[in-house]
Amino acid sequence: MRANNYILHIDAGDGRTVSLVGAPQQFDQTPPQPSRAPEHAAHTDEVLLELGYSWDDIIQLKLDEVVT
Repeated sequence: MRANNYILHIDAGDGRTVSLVGAPQQFDQTPPQPSRAPEHAAHTDEVLLELGYSWDDIIQLKLDEVVT
């Protein structure tokens, strides 16, 4: 895996680096560019806005602890 560069190093966001095994397939001759997943509830506001909720609705949902 090391010889074929399948070991990827990702910033964990807290000063640490995490090593992961990447996918061996490359369909466009470009190595993968790994990144961290979003934090928990990172896109809640955007999703609720896309679903038609107003900012007042979102604030109330947060106050009611329905969403974070």
